[in-house]
Amino acid sequence: MNQRKPKNNNVYTSLPANDNEDFLELENQQTTMQINQNKNLYYQERSNAVQYVERMMNDLATMFSRISQIAYEQRSMIEK
Repeated sequence: MNQRKPKNNNVYTSLPANDNEDFLELENQQTTMQINQNKNLYYQERSNAVQYVERMMNDLATMFSRISQIAYEQRSMIEK
């Protein structure tokens, strides 16, 4: 139990219950804030990864489109 030393140095009293509750509430708030920050970081990293995959898929689609166009342009030569 936490104790507080009064001015007369001879008597110790217990901390009021609300001081302990306030400390625990503050600690819970800090823990909750840390958890939320970790979640936000995780979601931001996932968002970045999804955007990267989307860019790569667009690049691949562009490449396949270009290959298709080249093949079409060279169709007559390929048939010969």
